[in-house]
Amino acid sequence: MNSSKKFVSLGLAVTINLVLQFLFQWYIIISLGAGVETDALFGTMALPQFILVVLSGSLTIVLIPLIAKYTKNEFLEESWNYFQGVGLLFTVVGLLLLISAEWWVFWILPGFKGVNHQLALNLARIQVVGMIFSALLSVVWAVHSAKNNFFKIEYTSIAANIIAFILVILFIKTLGIYAVAWVNVLRVALQVLFLIKIMGVYRRPNFKSPSFKEAWGKLRPLIAGNAYYKTDVLVDRYLTSKGASGELSLLNLAQQIFVTANSILVKVLVNTMVPEMAIANATGDEKRYNQILRKRLIISFVSTTITLVAMLLIGRGVLSFIFSFKKFTTDDVHKLWWLLVLLTGYLMGGLIGSVTSASFYAKGDTVTPTKIGAVLFTIYIPVKILCYLKFGISGLAISISIYYLISFMVQLFYLRKHLI
Repeated sequence: MNSSKKFVSLGLAVTINLVLQFLFQWYIIISLGAGVETDALFGTMALPQFILVVLSGSLTIVLIPLIAKYTKNEFLEESWNYFQGVGLLFTVVGLLLLISAEWWVFWILPGFKGVNHQLALNLARIQVVGMIFSALLSVVWAVHSAKNNFFKIEYTSIAANIIAFILVILFIKTLGIYAVAWVNVLRVALQVLFLIKIMGVYRRPNFKSPSFKEAWGKLRPLIAGNAYYKTDVLVDRYLTSKGASGELSLLNLAQQIFVTANSILVKVLVNTMVPEMAIANATGDEKRYNQILRKRLIISFVSTTITLVAMLLIGRGVLSFIFSFKKFTTDDVHKLWWLLVLLTGYLMGGLIGSVTSASFYAKGDTVTPTKIGAVLFTIYIPVKILCYLKFGISGLAISISIYYLISFMVQLFYLRKHLI
């Protein structure tokens, strides 16, 4: 399969997969509406997802270039090492989160009182279980990505999403938001089960492996930076939990719509470029590295521009057609569309920023993007809080857009020698 056909085929698979994920979110929001239950679900995702991004997300970025170098027996040994190491780490973290749930749920969602707080607490504990499986999934995804098995990742994800969607339809009327929470856990666990075969028969861990030392050296600055500037989502949930009922859900839904669009492009354009760029960098092929970077930046800019124009021209009508069902009102549709307009920088900056940051990671440089993120975040957080206090949810959306746009432009500045 030539390169262009491969991208089209992978893009189609990714699109189908993300459409299914979007349908899952869509069915929840039209069945339950944008209110306390969905606010509690999305709000309590914040801390487990934050930890997942800081630890597991950082590991995945480092892991793909590392594992791509190994073959045969070494590949299997290192895959099991990381799978068990991450599993052990997140089991410990999960137990600590379960024990301290009463405290951190109250801290993240201070606007939730009484029965609403108890609902959030119950959902939080379920999502901690999902976090552990998600961490394991990130490892098997990285293992498959290192071997360019991008199609298998998508096909197994499609299968898990279909099963999850069917189960939600069957049980949401009787179990409500709890059905959504438990099905989310099952969906991730199924993907781990579908993909783990690549690692072969079980092997005992060797945590003294040289690869572990190399990975830890690259992980330290990345984890330190992420632990600081990825608290962004926690700040969002804290602020919106104090606002009108449903605002947290609408902001989350608007971001998820753009994340869905972005994910299609990230999986096709960014994830596939990291192994290629890592190999080009390892072999000293600077010309090839630069060609890949420039091409992906151009495609990313054109793709996001087309998406944004379409959203402005026909977005509101499309949203009305998709969401005007059951408990999702016309007023909710208007608020959602307006948030999407204000979050346009989140879409563009998110995709192009993924290309620029991945270019650093392909070189094994985790320090530069981490420093950039930490400095910008320090400036951004007080600005974000002031914007929310002054202009409410609209001010929050605008501040998010500006942050993502500035972030990718600063990274481009540091990559300028590769763009000439």
